[in-house]
Amino acid sequence: MDKLLVFSFIFMLLSGLSSSPANAEVYLTKEQALQLILGENHGAIYEPHVVTQEIEKEIRKLRLPRFLTKKIHFFVKKDRAKKDWKYALIDNVIGKHQPITYIAGFDANGNITQVEIMIFREIRGWEVRERRFLKQLEHHSPDDKATASTPQHITGATISCEAITTAIRRAEIVWQILYGNSLTTNKVSAEKNQNKNLPEIKLPGEDFK
Repeated sequence: MDKLLVFSFIFMLLSGLSSSPANAEVYLTKEQALQLILGENHGAIYEPHVVTQEIEKEIRKLRLPRFLTKKIHFFVKKDRAKKDWKYALIDNVIGKHQPITYIAGFDANGNITQVEIMIFREIRGWEVRERRFLKQLEHHSPDDKATASTPQHITGATISCEAITTAIRRAEIVWQILYGNSLTTNKVSAEKNQNKNLPEIKLPGEDFK
């Protein structure tokens, strides 16, 4: 009887650990995140892109993490009157074991304006969402040498911090390829037409994984 109880306890413990992603901490929904980055009533246009060979080659060259899917999810706010364009990228990066969902904001010059953690699925390392860490990744341009230095990580969340750091560097590179060069305008426009049938990005509760 005692052995049965011990085995039952071990089974429950292992089951609880393996099911931790189901208990993901959702800090921001998609719309909450977009409002935070782009403002209320943002009217952003959803612009999905395919991870091209050019993008894969560049991130591989820089030893940055690969995308978990073949889709890149950008949202673009276009204020033609003020000539003020803002961009938001919603993406995942692997932490220690599970994906971390984050949003990164860009201004018209590709500067990182804000980074927020949307969903955290690990047991440890949730401190990565704290502003004292995330603010170190903001307001850097793709050419800024400061992005090459490692921001100060939070004790107990080192792996998560490193994952988000490399994800933001990857995001900067991808923004440059897709939006940073005026010569890419036609390519991006054509890619939008090619991708117009891609499904809208979904978050937990919306069958997004």
